[in-house]
Amino acid sequence: MSARGTLIYDGECSLCVAAAAWLVRRRLPDDVDVVDAAQWLATTQGACVVSRDEVARAAWWIEDDRRVEGSRAVAHALIAVGGGWGIVGRTLASRPVDRVAAPMYRVIARYRRLVRWR
Repeated sequence: MSARGTLIYDGECSLCVAAAAWLVRRRLPDDVDVVDAAQWLATTQGACVVSRDEVARAAWWIEDDRRVEGSRAVAHALIAVGGGWGIVGRTLASRPVDRVAAPMYRVIARYRRLVRWR
């Protein structure tokens, strides 16, 4: 897994916004971007790579020609942070953990608007 790419998140969900702000405060490498869905979809490239329905369903990690969604997108973002968080990201992406993380992510994403995060 590479540590370069773009994380696209739902800019309307308070959990997503809080998580994205946390990532940005970690001083990501120059080749890593964190972009809310509205900004991403407003670009010519954005809407061709990830649709409005897809960003409404999950966060996405875009790297070159590759698209990764949900818990794996989060894992890539943590790897980009590096250090101990990179280890957490690699663990999250590992086969045994991913089998639990992916369905958990889908449940949290489905009901994310029911909870207000700071």
